[in-house]
Amino acid sequence: MGVRGGAFPHAYILNKELTDSDFAADLMRLYRHQAPAVYQDPEIFLGQTYPTEGLRDTLQQVFGRLKNQPGSAGVIRLETAFGGGKTHVMSTVYHLAHEAHRLRELSRQCLPDSLIPAAPIRTVVLVGDKYSANNCVTYDDGVSTRTLWGEIAYQVGGKAAWETWKSFEDDRIPPGDDELHKLLAGQPVILLMDELPAYLRTAKAVTIGHTTLAGVTIPFMQRLLTLAASLPNVVIVYSLAREAYAEEAEELLRELEAVSARVETVIRPTGDAEIAAIVTRRLFREIDDVVRTRTIDAFQDYYHDALAREWPLPSEVVTPGYRASMEAAYPFHPALLDILDRKVATIPDFNKTRGALRVLAQTVQNLWLRADDPELILPAMVDVTEARLQPQLTSRIKREAFTHALRADVANDHHDAHAQRLDAQWSARVGSPLVSQSAHVIYLHSLVQGKASGATLSDVMVGVARPGLDLDLAQAALDDFVNVAWYMIPDGRQFRFQTEPSLNKVIADEVAMIHNTDVRDELITKIQQVFQQGAFQCVYYPSESSVLDDKATLRLVVMSPDSPLLDIRSTGLATPPIPERLQDLFKNHGTELRKFRNTLAFLVADEGGREELYRQARRQKALGKILGDPLRKAALENQWDRLTQDAKSSGQEVTRAIFRTYRHLFYPDGSAAGLTYRAVEPQQDDFPKGTGQHMVERALRERPEGPKLLRADDPAKAAEWLQERAWDHQSDEMTTEALYQAFFRRGSLPFLAAADPLKESIRQAVLKREWVYQQGEQVRFGDLCEPVISKDARVMTPERAKNLAIGPWTISEPSASPQGVGGDHSPEPVIKHPRGPVVTPWDPPPSPTVPPTGDTLVGTPDDVIQQLRDRSISGTIVEAQLASVKLVAVNQLVELAVHPQAPPKHLQTSFWIEAEAPETIRLDYTGSPKRFQRFKGTITPFLVEALRQGWKANVMVTLTYAYDPGRSVAEMVEWLRAVLGGKPGEISLTVVTKEEIL
Repeated sequence: MGVRGGAFPHAYILNKELTDSDFAADLMRLYRHQAPAVYQDPEIFLGQTYPTEGLRDTLQQVFGRLKNQPGSAGVIRLETAFGGGKTHVMSTVYHLAHEAHRLRELSRQCLPDSLIPAAPIRTVVLVGDKYSANNCVTYDDGVSTRTLWGEIAYQVGGKAAWETWKSFEDDRIPPGDDELHKLLAGQPVILLMDELPAYLRTAKAVTIGHTTLAGVTIPFMQRLLTLAASLPNVVIVYSLAREAYAEEAEELLRELEAVSARVETVIRPTGDAEIAAIVTRRLFREIDDVVRTRTIDAFQDYYHDALAREWPLPSEVVTPGYRASMEAAYPFHPALLDILDRKVATIPDFNKTRGALRVLAQTVQNLWLRADDPELILPAMVDVTEARLQPQLTSRIKREAFTHALRADVANDHHDAHAQRLDAQWSARVGSPLVSQSAHVIYLHSLVQGKASGATLSDVMVGVARPGLDLDLAQAALDDFVNVAWYMIPDGRQFRFQTEPSLNKVIADEVAMIHNTDVRDELITKIQQVFQQGAFQCVYYPSESSVLDDKATLRLVVMSPDSPLLDIRSTGLATPPIPERLQDLFKNHGTELRKFRNTLAFLVADEGGREELYRQARRQKALGKILGDPLRKAALENQWDRLTQDAKSSGQEVTRAIFRTYRHLFYPDGSAAGLTYRAVEPQQDDFPKGTGQHMVERALRERPEGPKLLRADDPAKAAEWLQERAWDHQSDEMTTEALYQAFFRRGSLPFLAAADPLKESIRQAVLKREWVYQQGEQVRFGDLCEPVISKDARVMTPERAKNLAIGPWTISEPSASPQGVGGDHSPEPVIKHPRGPVVTPWDPPPSPTVPPTGDTLVGTPDDVIQQLRDRSISGTIVEAQLASVKLVAVNQLVELAVHPQAPPKHLQTSFWIEAEAPETIRLDYTGSPKRFQRFKGTITPFLVEALRQGWKANVMVTLTYAYDPGRSVAEMVEWLRAVLGGKPGEISLTVVTKEEIL
């Protein structure tokens, strides 16, 4: 049965008023992060929220209070007679409290800049009709709140605060003023309390002594309101839904009146707006419940089937809330009321409710005169070109300019409008003018201007969908309309009417005639321009590894957008497989292995951005062709300025698309794989021309593990850091050229964009008497030097200099004092002719004793673990020796020597540390780890201080382990990873197998 059998209108259905529709917002689901995206996502929610006067008033009171603005209320009661909006207002408060600091632009539609919070504000959400008498909310950490005060404690202070108040929960006795004050004083807190009368109804069933839970809750509410009024950091927003729980609402209002009258401000957030039920009562004298239920059942079955077919309907259409809105709006579809209330009613000249009722009344009259009898009055049923409706939706609201659009695209007396022509075919296929109906929906969505203008694909489908309609056909009909319409345009993900012929249509047609191959050369040139400036030399997609020179120069290798791509949507933050092409370029230089591997960073395009990149390039070319066609200028005279501006900005759009496409960065890290991965995130300041390397350099410098890229102004590195990581293994001297080139060979080292940090490191190490610098006959130690990067200049340890009989241990001839007798004299800092034996107050520590058999592995702990895993070692390990002469690693082995679960069989140590002069510490020990514990407490503080202060230290530790019956390589790897994995420094590991002993 159709709508005429289920709804019976009044005689006066014309020229009446309409209310806003009641949105299905749910504050508790929002708080529990279970709401649909339209309510849960703050950007979507705030972007679609129209700031009514009541909403703005509420927000300014709330956030003005927390900003100490005079006159702002600490307690606000939302009055919701004849309408709704309270939950929407509270949801807005909730989102602004949490996200306004992040979404300042969106927040400005509701709040002035001065009131936008600088940080998230703790917000307590209480929804009475979501609680039972014995339970409010059960949380994942095991807490189950059972009273309003327990819920407040948990939301303000978490589990710790709730446990403090647990006795109040268990006894159902509310806390006193002191406890409330302790909980709420200090940090800003907003309390949102909705549907409290519903909670009181259930709380009456719980007996507390001579009263009930409701009886003790009301006094608690009184104290809470009073306290909020006195604390400048607390705001309460609450509402009383009198219609649903009249008795409880009146009781609570009466009990709170003595307090609330003094402290609260009452706001009506929706003004005179009305809900869908009021609309139906105003327009219809009777509704047949049986027909209504049958109709809604049919739509719900259809919606479930549509979603199962993956038709573009929002998932909310099958929720209980949506069914309830259909019941309340019957015989109108709730989508129609939503369009009129949320969009059209915002036009000042529409007169809000009165204008909506006029449209609805005329639509009802038109339908009752037609031969067909639809099940519901859908948005598609509003004939926007009908003689009495069209003026209300054009001239009456100052939208006369749309008249031409309606006549050209939707309907006219000659029946040659685009929709009419298409419907001559579509009506035969589906039995209704499907194109015209889609146009009606889009037009209604287009009347409002600004961001809200336009209909999404799901908006259009909801507006036309009815049981029996194939939405695949509906989309096909819409596509046909898009292809021929002059004034209706697809704008991003929305469809809307405009008052001028579609320029996008003209451009799109031109773009469609241009292929990717037509713009590839220009795009490649643009990509090279974008990434040409920065610390790296830009190399675009080398054809083979031999083309990529093997030299000590930083290169950013930008791969082709047509080469194998990655997809950021599936990659996320995980490390994707390294493309084979990158591996070849990184590891090889033609037929030889690449030496300078730590010079290459690779930038790979993203699969998800590639098509948009080419689309923007094709669009730029299309705009240039249109501007170069003199015949087009006459046809597009009114839009020529916009077209010119679009052409000017198209180059920038291509640049932005390049940034958004090149998101995958691979660079050396010293691991077994050679390369590691990092997703690149473009920022606004990256977009100016030629600054593409900014985002790459930022990604390299802002790594959690420390910067991969060193610039000229970066600080010096410690001498021990350089010896551990950059010096050749077991070497005690190195040319400055070799040290410099180590940064371009070793992936574990940072990229060196300039030699300055290395030179400063050498300068500081020499000044601190950690290194000796020699260039020709010039030797520097303990004073300033100006190092150069050269194969003729070298740095060495003082011990090495001593052994070579150069440096500070050779004293120049003393010079006479000015007086000739007894004057002070000192060694010349520059010793040109070193001579004589080196004298030192210490003997070098013994070297680790290596077993006569076995494999010895050297490197960082992680390197050694990887080498052990990769090494083909047969048999079980019966003996292992860990050793180090590097201060960082020695400190770790000292701790491992006294490990209670896995102590070594034997250890040998030697420590010499030169602290503040003249303090020198020397300790040698060989023996069992048990006796070593006596000395560990003495030496450990000096080791730690030596690391912190950069003291001179010669140290050695050797730990020997014996295993009976033996350990497998896998067990050894797992143990080493547990005790040394991820640790810095350099160690050696020697393992002896049972077979080697035999």
